[in-house]
Amino acid sequence: MGSRMIAAVWLIGSILLLMSAVNKGRDDWHSQVIRNQMASLSVESVETSSDKALLDGTLLDDTLEPDSFGPFIDHGSIGLYYSWIAFQSSDEATKRDFAKRSIEQLQLQLHFRPLDSAIMINKANQLWRNGEGFDDVMAEFELAQHLGPYEPLTVKESLTYYLAYWPELSSEKKNVVLSYLLDHEKYKMKLWQYDSILVKPIIGERACAILGFNNITPYYCRG
Repeated sequence: MGSRMIAAVWLIGSILLLMSAVNKGRDDWHSQVIRNQMASLSVESVETSSDKALLDGTLLDDTLEPDSFGPFIDHGSIGLYYSWIAFQSSDEATKRDFAKRSIEQLQLQLHFRPLDSAIMINKANQLWRNGEGFDDVMAEFELAQHLGPYEPLTVKESLTYYLAYWPELSSEKKNVVLSYLLDHEKYKMKLWQYDSILVKPIIGERACAILGFNNITPYYCRG
């Protein structure tokens, strides 16, 4: 009798562990999908072809909510998900609504991980897409640089923003750009890691001009 009870308890425990593993796998997968989608986004305007379905008000339903708000998906991932919806939407009201939700979720995540520079970078980029003031967005990037000065995401995203506003930068900030590009090894970066920046219009041209002036010609600057 005792052995049967032990076997039953063991079986129930195994089933619960299996269910937990399946749920965690689903949430981890969903979270990674969100991050992959956001990694391909740009702050530049993108025209969506008419033959694609647009995320306008008529298509907003429960399918746009994350699969789970459980312990295996955090506010940061949800914030990126809302940011993706805002970026893809053709409806201005929807865009504003989800952009606001994105900032709220990222801010919530900062309460749990206040020293995470990646969250600060994501928040800065969302504020940029929202059209917030130059100084307000710059402050977020500066804080991210303070928290994670050698993080590749911090370096690349800060460089992108600074190059976009090169004429408005102070001498101090321009020196930061020069350091990122010319002293990239200091930040444990390889020059090829900047390729995604070099191919961008205007931003890439400015980066190539700086590199070229210093006799550095990466592949994407050989136009």
